[in-house]
Amino acid sequence: MTDYTDLKNASERLLAVKESDCTSADEHMTWLTLCNQAFREQATPTVVLELMAENKRLAHMADCWDRLNVINKAIGDTFLAERDVSIAECDALRIDATRYRYMRDFPWSNGARGVGITDGRSLWLQFEEADNAVDKAMRDEAKALGEFIE
Repeated sequence: MTDYTDLKNASERLLAVKESDCTSADEHMTWLTLCNQAFREQATPTVVLELMAENKRLAHMADCWDRLNVINKAIGDTFLAERDVSIAECDALRIDATRYRYMRDFPWSNGARGVGITDGRSLWLQFEEADNAVDKAMRDEAKALGEFIE
């Protein structure tokens, strides 16, 4: 940014001296001449063009900031939407895990149990045996479908 202090001071002097302060036509003409001369000395075509170029740069910068704010809001909205999806998926996985642990840890001796995990030989499997049976069943199904599961 260029220093326009002299132009600013000349403009302020013009604004500070009022036409009504002149008591005669000669003073009035002298005042106009001095004011115009002081202002013209500072407001050269080069300075005016520099000010216009700076205004254009600042307008472009304001436009860039506006576009950046729009992009930032879009990114923020996308992040929030993805976060909400992730939270919903996490909640669903938590419910599935709770169901699985219920099936796995439910006492096999409880006659009210209508469903459970079995390996085809034992009535109901629990804890690590249930985990192993489920893992094996998933591996067998993946092999049958030609997929790979570790």
